[in-house]
Amino acid sequence: MSVALQYLTPVLQFLIGYFVQREAMPPSRWAGFLLVWLALVLLTWDGLRAGRREALPEAA
Repeated sequence: MSVALQYLTPVLQFLIGYFVQREAMPPSRWAGFLLVWLALVLLTWDGLRAGRREALPEAA
């Protein structure tokens, strides 16, 4: 559950800043936002893949 909160909290902060407080989002900020999320997706994918790889020998 805490892992989901690690992703949910920044998204909610972004949504509040963008939609509620009307914070400006120049292209450079969008690029940084997208790079961070791309890194998070890659890190999550690698962690899941490594976890499955370690679990496979135990199942066999």
